[in-house]
Amino acid sequence: METLLNEVKLDLLAYIESFNSEDIDGVLTHISDILEISVDGKNMLQLPEGRDALIESYKTDFSVHKRVTISREPALSLKEDGSVEADVELSFELEGKRTSLDVKYIYDQDSKQQRQHRISNVRIVDLENLTKKKSSSLCQQLLVL
Repeated sequence: METLLNEVKLDLLAYIESFNSEDIDGVLTHISDILEISVDGKNMLQLPEGRDALIESYKTDFSVHKRVTISREPALSLKEDGSVEADVELSFELEGKRTSLDVKYIYDQDSKQQRQHRISNVRIVDLENLTKKKSSSLCQQLLVL
């Protein structure tokens, strides 16, 4: 079991590296032909019907040079059906905003490819306004002293 979990962790890291390298072919090698994507429990996309939409989504991300970082180490677990869940927090910055999200990547035990992306807890922080608010708040606190 430990070997399987390590293989999935390495695959997840390779998938993110392919994404950050804007390598669509590399990204697709990690994804099953029957991938389902859900956001907050709502099914958003199911392959193979949505494969072209998925590729276009990645191309859009690549066009703005989106880079994803792992904010929380993946928590890996073997599920009753033999699949492996990699629960991770990802983040990226675009146009002065930081987006963080939780993703559960569900891997098929045999192919070791991602068959589900369960996205939840999407948080967006406006870094420019946050900085201004923090500075303003700090000044107000200093004035009280």
